[in-house]
Amino acid sequence: MKKSNFGAYLCLCGGILAALLTSASMFRALHWPGGSWLMIIAACLTIVFACLAACWLGKSDSFAAIIAAKGNCAKNLRNTLIATSIVVICLSVGIIFRVNHWPYGGAIVAYSSIVLAILFFLTGIFAYQVTKK
Repeated sequence: MKKSNFGAYLCLCGGILAALLTSASMFRALHWPGGSWLMIIAACLTIVFACLAACWLGKSDSFAAIIAAKGNCAKNLRNTLIATSIVVICLSVGIIFRVNHWPYGGAIVAYSSIVLAILFFLTGIFAYQVTKK
């Protein structure tokens, strides 16, 4: 499989996963049957997807070309995206804990959400700097 195809597959799987998470959240909010199972399945798939995305970002040739052309800002952007993938894994584990009513699920979700918001802010700053150079 070509590396460019792998990136396209990651984008496609990310869209499908977002649709699954949205429908699982709707099922949970409306107390429809199967909402908890859908949420657990979506969280587990998110963990797998985030691991693949973090590995792909670390070894991507397209990011290596951008880093060579743009410099340190692009490297910071890549590292921020990898950190975002790791925090998404923690958030998914927190969701699993919340659905199963295990202890510290709320704390994991809260702290992961705060760190994720900060990382999204940093991603925007670094992406702006990369596009301006």
